[in-house]
Amino acid sequence: INVKDFKPMEKSLELKKELNIKESDKVIVFVGTIYKFAGIETIINEFSLLQENTKLIIIGGGPDFNRIKLLVQSKKLEKNIILLGFISQKSISKYIALADICINPFEINYVTNRILPTKILEYLACEKPVLSTSLNGTKEILLDEEYGIIYASQKEFTVKLSELLDNRAKLKEIGKKGFEYVIKNHDWEILSKQLIEKLKNIK
Repeated sequence: INVKDFKPMEKSLELKKELNIKESDKVIVFVGTIYKFAGIETIINEFSLLQENTKLIIIGGGPDFNRIKLLVQSKKLEKNIILLGFISQKSISKYIALADICINPFEINYVTNRILPTKILEYLACEKPVLSTSLNGTKEILLDEEYGIIYASQKEFTVKLSELLDNRAKLKEIGKKGFEYVIKNHDWEILSKQLIEKLKNIK
């Protein structure tokens, strides 16, 4: 990951005002291309399990964007679910900064089960805790809360999200641990230098 673009930032008061986010609001952020397997639909359908002052910011477009937008409208959740579409990569951190927690609610299938989505590492680099479904490829690298991540099945995802949002102190602690881990292990400048050294030693 590029730690120059993805880094901890103060919450922008201007951005909070623009998105109508109040100090008492609990904020969830999802970043990524919106495919059917992204798992967003489940959260929208179960949004009543979350408190009324919960806001979900969805950053990204994609094949399923219009269907998700219509679903939000049909549920009358436009005040709670903010669909931003694609934005500049260099601007994403300031939106992630608004989050209490970031999510990766992917359905588990033959495409997703062996991956570690880059978005998760970017969330961690912004010092945000992550709730993710239990993808095998992700669990191999990010074992547990000591790495900044909490796992939940897709069936229990929204319930777990609600529980976590009630403990902001714990979320901050998990976010700090994830940040420390990702900076030490996934900074692409450090990794590229290590790779170059390894290549130099090949005879």
